[in-house]
Amino acid sequence: MKPILFGYQTVRVSTPAAEVARGRDALAAFAIREGFALGEVFVERDVDRPCSALAALISAARRSNVAAVAVPTTADLGKLPRVRWLMRYRLEREAGVRVLVVQSK
Repeated sequence: MKPILFGYQTVRVSTPAAEVARGRDALAAFAIREGFALGEVFVERDVDRPCSALAALISAARRSNVAAVAVPTTADLGKLPRVRWLMRYRLEREAGVRVLVVQSK
C-alpha cells in the first residue's frame, strides 16, 4: 500500500486557470513519481477567509495516516520567506507531516 500524500495549493484572484491546472497536474505526477497515492488537494482561494484550507488540511492530516503534504511551488506556502517558513512549521508541527515542494519557483 502506498503512503498517502495530500496536496496544498494557493490560488490567487490573478492566477490563470491554466496555471491552477498545471499545479494540480504537477502534484499528481509528483505523487506517482515518488511512490505516493495522492489524496485530497486542499485549495486556498477565499480571500475573505485566509488559511481556511490550511486549517482543513491540518485537521484532515491529524485524522488520517498522511505521510506528507506537497505544494506545487514554494509560492503556494506564501509570498514572503517568513510566511513560507511559518506555513511549513505549522504543517510539520501541527499536522505532523513532511512538506515537499514539487518545483522551485
